[in-house]
Amino acid sequence: RSITYVKAAQKILDSELTYEIDEEGVLTITGDDTALPAFLDSEWNMTEWCGDRSKIKKVVFNTPNLTSIGRGAFYEFENLESIELSSSLIMIGDAAFERCTSLEKIEFPNTLTTIGESAFYGCEKLESIELPDSLTTLDWGVFGFCHALKSIKLSAAMTSIPEGAFMYAAIESFTIPAGITEIGGFAFGGCPNLKAINVEADNSNYCSVDGVLFNKDKTALMQYPIGKEDAAYTVPDTVTSILEGAFCYAESLTDITLPDFLTTIEDEAFGGTKIKSITIPNTVTKIGNCSFEEWEDLTSVIIPDSVTEIGSYAFEYCSSLADVTLSDSLKNIGECAFADCPLLTDITIPASVTNVGEGVFECSGLKSATFECDDADAIANFNPDEGRYIFYGCTDLETIYVPVGCVDAYKNSEGYQAALGYYIDVIQEMPTAEAKGYSVSYNGDITINFHYLLSDSYKNGYVKFSDGTQVS
Repeated sequence: RSITYVKAAQKILDSELTYEIDEEGVLTITGDDTALPAFLDSEWNMTEWCGDRSKIKKVVFNTPNLTSIGRGAFYEFENLESIELSSSLIMIGDAAFERCTSLEKIEFPNTLTTIGESAFYGCEKLESIELPDSLTTLDWGVFGFCHALKSIKLSAAMTSIPEGAFMYAAIESFTIPAGITEIGGFAFGGCPNLKAINVEADNSNYCSVDGVLFNKDKTALMQYPIGKEDAAYTVPDTVTSILEGAFCYAESLTDITLPDFLTTIEDEAFGGTKIKSITIPNTVTKIGNCSFEEWEDLTSVIIPDSVTEIGSYAFEYCSSLADVTLSDSLKNIGECAFADCPLLTDITIPASVTNVGEGVFECSGLKSATFECDDADAIANFNPDEGRYIFYGCTDLETIYVPVGCVDAYKNSEGYQAALGYYIDVIQEMPTAEAKGYSVSYNGDITINFHYLLSDSYKNGYVKFSDGTQVS
């Protein structure tokens, strides 16, 4: 003889719902309540409610009146393979099924109108989704990092695709329906197999050229499909903005040409590509966060004088970057903008720079740095946000040059004290060059040779003329 003990149905928090788990790992939820409560708060603290989540393989809703599933209800149910949703369901909450890494399929009822932020984020085995025509709203990252997701059918009622909606999915092509009027940044970013993003001809907001997604008038390049195998790409002359993550991880690209009237490079625009060199047009005013992060083959970059701001992490981990020329109009340099650039040995900070973020040159290969500002008020008021330790981890940094007569002003500035930390002690005056005359030579052309005697303190420096010409 054997005796089977059946565990009584358990109440779910303070709701009118109960649950049972059988020996096969089927979790059945029963009751007349309209809402399954939230189990994940805004600080990502989890309320355990059904014992060992790893035992659950299937969820069945026996809930004729249920309209909503709360935040994080099935968060990280890592062995959950399938779900039978309530036929009355209207809303799936944020992170409701996030990181259910074994979930292979799900069918949505035709009553569903809303799926919340990251609701199915990280469901790595989910291969296809068909959204019912009742659905009007998706939120951030809803199907992000669903690495097996190859087939997506949108609802006819949808007008927007949110930021990061299908990032890092396995789709090979995608067609934007005519009714879509808004597409969030990085909606299709990081999809390694994506070769073309097409747009229905009667869409009034977007268009596609050779599989690349643009706004309708082609002034904004929104997404370059990173599965394209082309080695070179020329951005059309109409483009003035390259949007967030547009070329991020397009690893086949080794060469890109930017248009003459480009003004904006948004966050992560080119992060993680294999492009070897870049000419930034003298119309660009801002370089966004992480824009050129992890460009392992980039050796030099000239920031044109039109640029007033370089975002955080913009050139971080550019392991071959050895030569950087900053804009004479530059005002702000973001946190860790040139961090972990081991071949970068010297840098000149223009007088125009008024604010720097924390760790701008952290763990770079700097041996010397030069600050050009000689205005007493500007030195005293430098770095109001007090970005700290901009040279943190620069173990080879020996000298910081400042203009003649300005050493004390720099050392007494609270902004520079915060920015430089203990490197404040290696400040010294810039090397000087004394004019010693000139000579003229003729060999078909007339050449005038200026002769300068450099001071004994000259080291890794240069002579800079009033017209901006610089000679090392």
